[in-house]
Amino acid sequence: MIRLGLVGYGYWGPNYARIIDEIPDAALTWCADTSADARALAHSRHPDASITADYRALLAAPDCDAVIVATPTRRHFDVARAAFDAGKHMLVEKPLTDSHPTAAQLATIADSSRLVCMVGHVFLYHPAVRYIEAALREPGTGRIRFIASSRMGYSPIREDVDALWDLAPHDISMIHAFTQQRPIEAFAAGHSYYPGQHADAVFGTLRFDDGTLASLRLSWAHPFKERRIDVVAENATFAFDDLAVPKLSRYDGLEADRSGTTTTPMILAAEPLRAQLGHFIECIEQKQLPRTTFRDGEAVVATLEALTASMRTGAVTRLS
Repeated sequence: MIRLGLVGYGYWGPNYARIIDEIPDAALTWCADTSADARALAHSRHPDASITADYRALLAAPDCDAVIVATPTRRHFDVARAAFDAGKHMLVEKPLTDSHPTAAQLATIADSSRLVCMVGHVFLYHPAVRYIEAALREPGTGRIRFIASSRMGYSPIREDVDALWDLAPHDISMIHAFTQQRPIEAFAAGHSYYPGQHADAVFGTLRFDDGTLASLRLSWAHPFKERRIDVVAENATFAFDDLAVPKLSRYDGLEADRSGTTTTPMILAAEPLRAQLGHFIECIEQKQLPRTTFRDGEAVVATLEALTASMRTGAVTRLS
């Protein structure tokens, strides 16, 4: 039985708590949040868990084996750094931190640690994404030409980050996984159309060393909800629409004359967050490296920072 502590019971934390309650070999023993309302809600839903305003009490508790960090992004580094000192396994929500230097610091500590250190890139646990990854490794698929992603709709306007840092980690993590590369150039433009200091609409482009291109469309202020990523390879195209039924379509052999075959791969229904949390538990039990490591989280933050720099300067940002 893995005893879990949850730091943050705001927007996303309750989803983790719900799934923990449904996993036989896990138990929610602690929950920390600075909000009195959040603590009251957590207590009403999880009466057997210890509730605290100070996450350090959770980290010091002997009946807490691992922590899930679901706080606002700006607090990820401090909580994760303290979790290292406390010797706790950890799952940190995306993005890993709010800057590349802090993400790199956590990744370096994780590299020399025996702890399971995992970042919550939840779409990498989606069956459709796993299918696309496997199909892209098939010799007949050919290399990727370009990737187009769209994550838009009416969403809560956040005060801590802009639409890029809120939405793009999902798509960037998938793009990194599909290409098995990190971009060498990034360009982005964004604007705040609603009152507030953060851009609520961002459009970006990533270029890779082999010529692959990836585009990002991100917005909190779009009247139509979109959650889609298309991967166009030399001999096949994969369209993953998380709002559609079916969610995944595969197009083989499409050329200029539009000839080819269209198939709907069989994708088992599964909740990605449940798969992600189950993987975290398994990694702790089996003492194995997680699918989404802190190094993966660092790479996503590096790409986010490059896009942010481009938004600020209006120029292409080169990544080392």
